[in-house]
Amino acid sequence: CFLVGRGRGGEAETLARNLAAWGREKQLQRAVSEFKSFISGGSMPTRRVFQSMLHAHVSCGDLRGAAACADEMRGAGFALSVAEYTSLMKGHVDAGDLESAEKLFRDMPEQFPPVYPDLRAANTLLRGCVKLGEVELGEHIYNGFEDWRIQPDSATWKYLLQVLTQGLRLDQARTALRRMRESPSEARGLDNEVALNLMVARVACLLGKRSVGDKALQCAEDAFVCGGGGGGSEAAGSQEDLFARLRRQELAREAGFLRQALDVGDAEQIDLAGGLGRLFAFTSRRGEALVAVAQTGPRRRRRPDVVAAVLAAAQRGFGLDECTRRGFTDEDAARAHYSRCFGKDARLKWSRVFRRQDDEEEEDDEGATEQLPTKVEICSGSGDWVVAQAEADAGVANWVCAELRADRVHDILSKMLLKRIRNLCILAGDAAQIVSDHLAADSVTHICVNFPEPPQTTRNAECEEAESQLHLLTPAFFRSVHAVLASKGRLTVWSDNLGYMRSLARTIGELREEGSTLFRCCAQEEHAVGERISGVAVYRGAPGRDCGHATHATSYFDRFFEHGQLTERYFIVASKRKQKK
Repeated sequence: CFLVGRGRGGEAETLARNLAAWGREKQLQRAVSEFKSFISGGSMPTRRVFQSMLHAHVSCGDLRGAAACADEMRGAGFALSVAEYTSLMKGHVDAGDLESAEKLFRDMPEQFPPVYPDLRAANTLLRGCVKLGEVELGEHIYNGFEDWRIQPDSATWKYLLQVLTQGLRLDQARTALRRMRESPSEARGLDNEVALNLMVARVACLLGKRSVGDKALQCAEDAFVCGGGGGGSEAAGSQEDLFARLRRQELAREAGFLRQALDVGDAEQIDLAGGLGRLFAFTSRRGEALVAVAQTGPRRRRRPDVVAAVLAAAQRGFGLDECTRRGFTDEDAARAHYSRCFGKDARLKWSRVFRRQDDEEEEDDEGATEQLPTKVEICSGSGDWVVAQAEADAGVANWVCAELRADRVHDILSKMLLKRIRNLCILAGDAAQIVSDHLAADSVTHICVNFPEPPQTTRNAECEEAESQLHLLTPAFFRSVHAVLASKGRLTVWSDNLGYMRSLARTIGELREEGSTLFRCCAQEEHAVGERISGVAVYRGAPGRDCGHATHATSYFDRFFEHGQLTERYFIVASKRKQKK
């Protein structure tokens, strides 16, 4: 007989709801405390209680706790179902550990009784391939759908096309698009008809296949018109309605951008190999990297090992292998370029990163060109904002963007190449590890963080008690930021979340070394001070040029919040305080 549960019915249901709520709020210790109190009172958790507790661990990035909870669940007589396996897989994907997620997926059928993957489990792993840049694995997962008797849905086709186009695999992407059109209508969806054709059009443009790109773009434009702009209810009010309208607007923006890129023609050929030469992909694993930085400081890296890892990641997730196959570059040239861009300490040398690859014959770059200031955006999303900054600062400053998700990195790379921007470099992976290990001391004039993700999920709630092992903006991270900023270099954080900004102001203001604060608040006479916390002012409005914002530009997240009538903005700007000798 399959066990449903053995706790006191009403109490167990209440506990399950409470645990789910604490998980959403990232209040893990409260969830653990309530769970233990329930057990110490003589009650046995039900399956739903265990599920809620496991999800709470996953939500807070506590994968060891999630694994322990799964073991406890088995010990209580509840075999893990596909739902629990999927939750654990999602946790590993969010932590950047696709290897562990794939192992769980492969282990399911080996259990007794066997657990077979369903559509949600398969899509979770496929989406992980998209987020973490694993093209071959993504194809392999999709090819297993028939063996698992899983019928692809609209999300499956979206993830498959995303991972293929991220790898610049135009031929395979076009084949997948044809297969989607042959699938049941409910698996296609008008949104996919537009979005997937846009993906194909974009990659065709990057590879110089203008006729293929124009045909795919025309299909997307036709579907957009026939569907009244991509489908979705026009009724106002619900979050779903708001998101649907924003989605249509974003698809229209993308179509307009690609049409403009195609109309430019071959006036200036796209330098795909050069663009990939300014893309450096590091590890996406989180949690453990943050803990290691906090406990031991920067780790020593060997340049050959880092170069090998960066090269492999570019081949595996961003299409360098396809570029080699098509003759745009070769592996030896790419390896030599990456090696020149790193110092012996495995930190990036901006003078070499921003030198054109056809000017790289000489190893010594001292005095080759006057080094422009380098500005960095952390967590760049799909890149609208940083691309606009690089355009505005052409010839004045170089820009670097750091983004965790491979799909967003591909978006940034595409915009950079299609706009022919040469003063932008992309760093893919965990920003905590990148800043700590791969940026040189005193090498950056500005660091900008726009709309960072808070550890808590309730807007403007206090977040000091929120627990997330995946949270980026920690004291350890800001110490790394301080180390790489040049003398009087500035840090700017911009957000719509006042509660989170209060917490960040406190974190920044309380950072000290030998009794002195690491950052000094920068006065902004044109902006009203909303609050001052630990000596750090939280200003209302948008940062200006002296804060590193060369031009006003909106990101996807900015447009999303404006679309939801959330227009209040807050920012912090602080400069690196010169340390006493």
